[in-house]
Amino acid sequence: ALLERQLMGAYENLFSCPYGDTKSYVLDGMHQLLQECGKHIGGAWPSLLAQLKSVPLESEGPQTNLAHACLKTISDTLMDNVPVDCLQLYLTALGALGQQDTETEASMDAMGLLVAASKFLRARRARVAEAMSELSKGQSQGRDTGEAATRQLWVTVVVELQTLGLDRRNKVRDVAVQHLLEVLEQAVEEYGEAMVVLLLLQQVMPGVEEVAKRAREAAQQGALNTAQWLATWAQMMGGVAALLLKTLVPALVSGKTVQEELEPEDGGDGEGERELMTRLWQRFLELYAAVSTLQDDRSLSETVAKVSGLMIECPIPVSCWSSFWDANEKMIATCTADGVVASKTLLEVLGSLVTMQASPRVREQGVVSQEAVAGQLRALAQVMTRQRRRSARSGHQAAEENQQELHSMLATVLRALVKSFALFAPDAELLLWQETLALLLSHIPVPAAPQRPAWAVPACARALPAVADPQAKAPQLAVWLLQQLYCEEANERIRGLLFEPLVLWLLEAMCARTAGQPKHVWQCVAEALDRVIEHALLPMVSHADLAPADKAAVWKRMLEGMKAFLVPVVSEELATVAVVRGEYLGCVARWKAPEWEDFDVALARTVSLVMLPLATDKEIQSQAVLLLDGVIGDGCQGNYDDDVGRAVLTGTCLDGLMAAAANWGQSGSKSEHGVDVPQLFLAKSAATVAIERCRDVVEKYFEGEEAPENRGRGPAATRAELAVSALSMLETLTLSPEVFAYLCEKLSDGDTSKALNSVRPKNTLKDRRERIAAMVANGNPKAAKRGHMVLLFSTLCRCITSHEEELRQGARRMLQYAASDIGIAEFV
Repeated sequence: ALLERQLMGAYENLFSCPYGDTKSYVLDGMHQLLQECGKHIGGAWPSLLAQLKSVPLESEGPQTNLAHACLKTISDTLMDNVPVDCLQLYLTALGALGQQDTETEASMDAMGLLVAASKFLRARRARVAEAMSELSKGQSQGRDTGEAATRQLWVTVVVELQTLGLDRRNKVRDVAVQHLLEVLEQAVEEYGEAMVVLLLLQQVMPGVEEVAKRAREAAQQGALNTAQWLATWAQMMGGVAALLLKTLVPALVSGKTVQEELEPEDGGDGEGERELMTRLWQRFLELYAAVSTLQDDRSLSETVAKVSGLMIECPIPVSCWSSFWDANEKMIATCTADGVVASKTLLEVLGSLVTMQASPRVREQGVVSQEAVAGQLRALAQVMTRQRRRSARSGHQAAEENQQELHSMLATVLRALVKSFALFAPDAELLLWQETLALLLSHIPVPAAPQRPAWAVPACARALPAVADPQAKAPQLAVWLLQQLYCEEANERIRGLLFEPLVLWLLEAMCARTAGQPKHVWQCVAEALDRVIEHALLPMVSHADLAPADKAAVWKRMLEGMKAFLVPVVSEELATVAVVRGEYLGCVARWKAPEWEDFDVALARTVSLVMLPLATDKEIQSQAVLLLDGVIGDGCQGNYDDDVGRAVLTGTCLDGLMAAAANWGQSGSKSEHGVDVPQLFLAKSAATVAIERCRDVVEKYFEGEEAPENRGRGPAATRAELAVSALSMLETLTLSPEVFAYLCEKLSDGDTSKALNSVRPKNTLKDRRERIAAMVANGNPKAAKRGHMVLLFSTLCRCITSHEEELRQGARRMLQYAASDIGIAEFV
């Protein structure tokens, strides 16, 4: 051993000379010595390894390559000959070789040699531990110092790789991180969770934080390698997350005991396994939330997606979820502040979190936080607000295409998010739905007036959202999402409870339209209103949680709002005065723009075909019938020669009244929607108004026909078509005997009623009713069903002389029906 040390001493003396060629000869000789006599170096190992460690730090490229060759020879053939007390020196020599920056390939290979050394330690663990124990005999303090020393060698490998993970060279840094994560996974299998927990806390996580710091500094300086530093951070963070969630946390869940080797001198500070894991989890979440400070959208999106995916795959303890939601809330708050993160990236982040919440494993654990979901809703609200402002400033095609992509992503995320509402208690579920609707409704403009109409105030305590900017255009995305979520995602209980504020808000928005606004601004609102009423009125009517008085109040306000939309005051001067005074009058200023009349038709169809059959209260039925009556009256009072839309609206309301009049089942029978309704009362009210308004429509036609400018050619086609349509409805109308009897009583006031305009009758209306009742009893039920034709006898006779052929033919057929089914001679 003395001779060996003397030989190495000679090498050291020669290597200390200032000449590079001499140093190279020395290293070449050492390499030959290792190749030919490496198994006999014996006591010279400490000196040799110390010399090799100093080479990369003091010499140039040629000497570094020779030192690299020496260390590789040791790794390949001489590891079993290296004394155990020299292994630490060997590992640090490899670290020094990796840190030199003259020969990148040597650095890359040095990291591979470190991994090979870790595998050697794993394979020779028992022998190395025994040898370490022999060396420390008499110094033991009650613990197996051999095992402790072996673990320390693993720590050295991790420290050296961690140091290389901060190297300025991108290639070296990425490979170092890859090998570091590989060694940590091996350490879990070999030494248990406790050691890896300490390595993560003491070495790896501080390294992750340092990489993040350097990435931020590079970004601030505008360095070209900023992206590479960010990629290294993402690689390290993803590996730590996988190791933590796949290996360490599940070990605690399964009850596996962390090893008891955690002494204060090992860095454990005497902590128990729970305390140690809690500290590790909190440290990890701090790093996870700090991704938002990197100001890199890609790193943010990929990190959240990675961690969210792992949270789905791994059996995470319930106790860890609360702090995880808090970390996400902190991160999202940073992302949404001042527009630091792009909207697309923020939607990707929210999409990852929502997907995680929707996974079966997470749902079964019941760990989804209501506060977390509410925070995600608020983040989506900020995205929508941000996009609305940007779209108002942008008109380029590329910007429009980007908007469409973002809108599609937002719709996907929001639809997935509302599915998680059902995980919470009924009150919490309702609250989340209210927040969602408020978010979407806030993008629909209504007048910013100090006072809303009485019909717009809901009876319940649920308040409508804050008024939006009246100058902003209603985003079609918000309205489309509104109807999609409400009609397709909400359950019947939620639809019933939210029906009132939603419909009233949409009605108020419709009544806020003004002249000069394009049609598409309100078309989506009108479609949403129609669909919401069609899909949600039945759940509201049948909902057990709403008292009858509350349901009636909803009906009344809804009908009043529709009346303000369909039957407004025409005086624009009055509207101007009201606006100057700051009074909100809904749709007082009715701008008779043709492009809006299809909205009127759609709403009238909803009232007559959807709402009217579901009305259960007689007072509500009467109000609905009067609403349709008012719309027809508004049309008959004006001049609609060239206004096809108003004529169609009038015809739609007439058709709805006719359908209600013909629906003459017994009182309390079931409607097609399955709701008990007093149909006979509705049929009586609707029949009365329908017959009166049919006469008005026909009289309106003759008013135009008799006008001086139309003599000899008839009125405009619009009047003729409406009159023909009215007679066609009357021709197919059938009434019950009770309805006809009611008509006779209702129209008996005064000498001549508006509907009963026949010639001087031989008999009173009472006699007519009795005669028809007798005819029905004698087997002629058509007598009552066609009785309304007798009530319009003189109007039909007048139609025979019309210029319009279809009007003449329709009147002739109806008179023939009256003659054959009733016998006109009996009544005139």
